[in-house]
Amino acid sequence: MKNRSLLLVLAATGLLISACNTAQTPTTSEPDTSTSTPASTSEEPYVPCQAKPKVYMEASLNTHKLAYNLEFNYDDAYFNKSAKEYSKELSMLSYGFNLSTASVQRGQSFYETTKFEDFTAVGYEGKPTKDSIGYFMGHRRIEDSELFVVSFRGHNYGMEWSNNLLMGRTGDHEGFLLRATEAYANLKTYIETHKNGRNVKILVDGYSRGGAISNVLASLMLRDEYISQDNLFVYTFECPNCLVPEHCIAYPNVHNIVNSRDLIASIPPASFGFGRCGIDYDIYVEDFEDVLSEFDSGIEYPAFTNIPTDPEIASDLDLKNYIIAQVFENESIPEESRNTNRNEYVDHYQTGIGYGIGIFFSFSSATLTQVMADFKANALTYLSDETGVELANALKPFLDQDQIPYEDEELVANCAVVVKAAGTLLITILFMMMSDNYMADLTRVIDFHYPETVYALLQNYHSK
Repeated sequence: MKNRSLLLVLAATGLLISACNTAQTPTTSEPDTSTSTPASTSEEPYVPCQAKPKVYMEASLNTHKLAYNLEFNYDDAYFNKSAKEYSKELSMLSYGFNLSTASVQRGQSFYETTKFEDFTAVGYEGKPTKDSIGYFMGHRRIEDSELFVVSFRGHNYGMEWSNNLLMGRTGDHEGFLLRATEAYANLKTYIETHKNGRNVKILVDGYSRGGAISNVLASLMLRDEYISQDNLFVYTFECPNCLVPEHCIAYPNVHNIVNSRDLIASIPPASFGFGRCGIDYDIYVEDFEDVLSEFDSGIEYPAFTNIPTDPEIASDLDLKNYIIAQVFENESIPEESRNTNRNEYVDHYQTGIGYGIGIFFSFSSATLTQVMADFKANALTYLSDETGVELANALKPFLDQDQIPYEDEELVANCAVVVKAAGTLLITILFMMMSDNYMADLTRVIDFHYPETVYALLQNYHSK
């Protein structure tokens, strides 16, 4: 995971890139459970539930451990309070629900252990596409209410990357809005089928891409007054910006757990007119290396190195802000070439960059390592060909190797867009590639987004 190439630099510093390409168990072989069993019509006595569900999480950082078996606590009593009140217990439980979205088997185990019925998986019946979305739903009775949980997948989703980069010209982030709207309709049908005449409570959770979709979904439900703030529990983790300012309402029941040094939680940038609804909780701490070491002594972040730039980059926060400024507001390149506003991005970059990043994250881990090595060795050749032919020809053997379908004309056209986007930042990118110190610092910013980093910092935040 440490072999960062130019493509990964573009992905991390491009327009909406979550660097969480974790080595999750492939879901393409999972059974299709996108339909659910009808709820029982007979009334049964309410039986309170307390449980300790477990979930398996693979390592992404440079750790000696291959994976973690994490245990979480579930208690019906968590939902007896208003959703406006931040709950440490519910925050951790929500993170557990979301980690389970890595595969249908893990999700089904987590939901069944916590006694949720009619487990339903959507979007796991085949390889992800540019228009797909993955999420789980379940429900259970809590006294006189029916609690529904919907957990959105935020990693291991391949071609869905192109949807992450579909900002659209106006309104909320188009890609996230499309998927949230689809899920909203499906969720309402599911609720009507299973609410059993009871009061409805809903828990929505999501990480990264899933966090953005959760945030948009919460905004839609609250604007529609579909459910009260007291009964809609929303917990997002490392949520990208996704809503226009008029929809960035500080709902007290929407809890966004973010690491302020994580690049992904800051893009698309505010200068494009994007934000998120709810309340942000910053889990970053200055001694985060010690916090991560307590979680796993094998985790070692590279030491930060001051790089002589103007202005000086002296911290992770400086570097994050510098990357955003270089990508979106760089004054060192001609004004006509700057990607400084939303319309410019949509007109010249959206389709091509989305296509390219979608392919990038569709590669298997083994192939991705080969792609990165090839690109780093031949970057100047590929970036010098404005037609995109050189880059397209370089990618074809890797696409064939992983059996990723493509059309020649579409591949070349979108590669040309990638080359154009890279060209506007060529000096900065080459500086990144040639500077081991810069790459080490960039690695730190990328690693802030990984699930185990979030888990360790979240635990630490709750211990205060």
